[in-house]
Amino acid sequence: MKQKDTLDFSGQVAIITGAGRGLGRQHAHLLASRGCKVLINDFGTAYDGKGSADEKVADTVVKEIKAKGGEATANYDSVEEGELIVTSTLEAYGRVDIVVNNAGIHVPGNSQDLQVDDWDRVMAINLRGPYLCTKHSVPH
Repeated sequence: MKQKDTLDFSGQVAIITGAGRGLGRQHAHLLASRGCKVLINDFGTAYDGKGSADEKVADTVVKEIKAKGGEATANYDSVEEGELIVTSTLEAYGRVDIVVNNAGIHVPGNSQDLQVDDWDRVMAINLRGPYLCTKHSVPH
C-alpha cells in the first residue's frame, strides 16, 4: 500500500483564530488547500490588541481561499467569546473537527514596564481565549 504524500481534510471543518494574518492565515490556506472548510476568525485589531476592529483581514483571507476553490467563512468575534465562534461555525458548516488556537497579542516592552491592564488583556486573549474556544467546541 502506497502512503499518501499529503493529508486529506476533505469534509472536515476547522476553526482558526487569528486567521487574518501571519501564521493563522497560513494555517487557513493549508487546511483549505487540503479540502477542509475553514472558519476564518479574526477580530481585526493591531498586534498589541488595540485599535478598532478591521473586519477586512478576515474577509480578505476568505476571498483568497474561495478564489482557489476552497470553502471559508469569516467571523469577527473576539476569542473571549469562544461560544459565539463555535456557534458561527456550527451555523455555517454543522460541525467542528479542528480548532487552531492561533489568535494572540503582544505588548512590546519588558515586564517591569508592563501595565496591569496590558497584562490582563494579554492573558484574556492568549490564554482565556483558547480555553473558551476549545471548551465550547469539544462537545461538537
